[in-house]
Amino acid sequence: DAACDRGTAVHELCNAYTLGYGVNVEPKYQGYFDSFKSWAQDKELLSNPGRMFDDDQMITGECDALYDDGDGIVLVDFKTSAREGKTWPLQGVAYANLLYIFGIKVYRILFVKLDKKGKPPVEFEYPKKDYEEKWNRCLQVYRDFFDGKQIPFEEII
Repeated sequence: DAACDRGTAVHELCNAYTLGYGVNVEPKYQGYFDSFKSWAQDKELLSNPGRMFDDDQMITGECDALYDDGDGIVLVDFKTSAREGKTWPLQGVAYANLLYIFGIKVYRILFVKLDKKGKPPVEFEYPKKDYEEKWNRCLQVYRDFFDGKQIPFEEII
């Protein structure tokens, strides 16, 4: 629960900062926020499209940020965990697929692990082509398991 609360709080701070709102940072989140600001300082973050839904794939999700790096749109998800998650690449591909349905073509998938002590974050890039087949297999298992029932994706993960 603490990790979930931390992630939610840090995401809200990052989003408010991106939108130009003033933020009041609790000391326990200051390092993560400083890490985010050091990463974001030279980027012009685009409006987050919000939560997206795909009834055909029976998935929903919301990435944390988008920006154009000059070559195309970069999908960004911020993390506050201590180490890289095994499911991050699949989560990124799921978000990229949702964005495509909404008319946004993703050039790169980037997960940014923010540092608790405010140091520069660590970036993890996941090429969509390397994970798309695995994503499709996972999605098929999901569909088979639930026999076509539309159960929100976040309820089973």
